[in-house]
Amino acid sequence: MGLFSQALMADHVVRQEKAIQGDINEGILLAGQCIGNIDDVITCQELVDRIVAQAEGVLKANCAKVT
Repeated sequence: MGLFSQALMADHVVRQEKAIQGDINEGILLAGQCIGNIDDVITCQELVDRIVAQAEGVLKANCAKVT
């Protein structure tokens, strides 16, 4: 690994630590490609309600296939 690569990695570690400490100007937080799939920000209750509703729908659809 070259010196430039090592410097980039060191800077990344420092910026991650700053993000953890709450420095919104110098910190960096990698979100990945999946961040583009987020359409809204919801409460935990809304999230659980959506998951339950989707699970109920899947279970009902699968039960209808069996009976």
